Formats: sequence, C-alpha cells, structure tokens
Amino acid sequence: MTKDSKGGFLRATFRALRAVLIVAGLLIVASVIAASIYVREAISRIEIEPKALAAFLSDAVVSTLREGEPEQKLEVIESLKELAAADAAPFVPALTDATKDDDPRVRQAAIKVLGRIAPNAIEEGNGK
Repeated sequence: MTKDSKGGFLRATFRALRAVLIVAGLLIVASVIAASIYVREAISRIEIEPKALAAFLSDAVVSTLREGEPEQKLEVIESLKELAAADAAPFVPALTDATKDDDPRVRQAAIKVLGRIAPNAIEEGNGK
C-alpha cells in the first residue's frame, strides 16, 4: 500500500467513523427525548388528592422552618411571602418560632413575612 492509498484509506475510515458517531448521537438524543416525553406523560397521570398534597407540603415547610439549615429556611420564608394571608395561616406558628432563630437573616425574613401576612402574630409573639 502506498503512502497516498494509506492516507485515502484513513480519511475514508475517519469519515465512516464520524458518520457512525453522528448516527449514534442522534439515536441517543432521540432516546432522551422519548424518555422525557414518557416521564412527563406518566407524571401527568398521577392523581394526588389536593388535601393530601397540601398536608404533605405543609409538613415539609414547617419541618424546614424548624429544623432546616439557614439557607433552606430563607428559601421557604421567601416562598411564603407570596401566599395570601389565609393560605399562609397554617405556617404562622412556625414563622413565629423562626423569629427566634439563631441566624439573624432568618429572624429578619420571618418578621417581614409575618408583618405582611399576620401582623397580629408579631405583636402576640412579643407579648403585646
């Protein structure tokens, strides 16, 4: 085999290999898309009783406010400020407890949210 024929053979081999890799990549992408669609459809079929979901989420929020790391507590408090006062009522006791947290950022965030959703809770928590 001459030098030119070896070079041609290698170029043809690399082109074929590149084509195989492109096809394999396309198959992987197609598989990922199909799996994603399947998972989304499966999730959409799950029926959760609204009250059961609310209870689960409520327990998770309260647990995080009482036992979570400061950053987790701050995230939860931030999300609670978006709730209407009536929807946030179950969280007022845990938020009131958060006003006594060791982390001053958590205390301040809890006070701000309580001031918006339950101003009377702050006064009651301070003994007024």
